[in-house]
Amino acid sequence: MAGKEAPWLIDLRKTLKTMRDTNADYLVADDGYNKTVIRRRSHTSVPKGFSPEEDLPNYENETRYSQIKAPFTGVLYRRPEPEKPYYVNEGDFVEEGQIVAMIEAMKLVNVIEATRSGQVIKIFCQDGTTVNKDDILMVLNLTKIPMQNH
Repeated sequence: MAGKEAPWLIDLRKTLKTMRDTNADYLVADDGYNKTVIRRRSHTSVPKGFSPEEDLPNYENETRYSQIKAPFTGVLYRRPEPEKPYYVNEGDFVEEGQIVAMIEAMKLVNVIEATRSGQVIKIFCQDGTTVNKDDILMVLNLTKIPMQNH
């Protein structure tokens, strides 16, 4: 059957085209049976400490963690202005509803708020990079909440 490509090869070609058409440094594909990580060979690097093979399954499967995901594709800003400090850093405690980032899409800037209260334990995206819908921006540990003084 010459000329007919296997379905997995068609999927791979689509994935590589997506990577070429975006600024993604890496893609993670996980269908529940197989996990594939594709990294772009360039001068940019995956965020320090990021290991999708180790980190993502734990964050996804444990109830003590909450993921903050990109609601749509756009440019992520971790601070309100270039000279200002980041909204949050790893180790910071956040309250539900607190602004943690902004995403600009089609000339509109939308704030990203913490969906739960907890401690930011991992930030996956760099300031000024393009994120895709459902990319994990950061992970909160829900069991680490500062004690309130009464």
